[in-house]
Amino acid sequence: MLIGKYCANSKSYPEDGLKSLNDYLILLKYNVTAYTKEEFHREKALTIYYIGSIFYNMKDYYHAVEHIYPILEDLYKAKFYKELESAEKKVSMIWRLNFNEKTIKWDYFSLENLENFDKLEDER
Repeated sequence: MLIGKYCANSKSYPEDGLKSLNDYLILLKYNVTAYTKEEFHREKALTIYYIGSIFYNMKDYYHAVEHIYPILEDLYKAKFYKELESAEKKVSMIWRLNFNEKTIKWDYFSLENLENFDKLEDER
């Protein structure tokens, strides 16, 4: 978990971070009886948040939203407010892209206008 967290926060070694977080999820599922239900969901939500953050840092916005958006409520329930705020900012930045009708109709999370996203980030 710590390797993945470091990779997500430092924006370096994304492949190693994704591998370590995937291994951590496997270990969580293998040792599910060692955790209470709440602890298990807390750890799983935090791990998936870091996976989504790594995808966001790699500018793979489709997979970032795919991982981050479903766990927003879990982050709130687990009281990870700092991570929740960061996740909400990432999702809103992705959704602020200029989607055209075709993109929304056929693939809601398709990101045809990545240049616009880079311009938004530069303005921040």
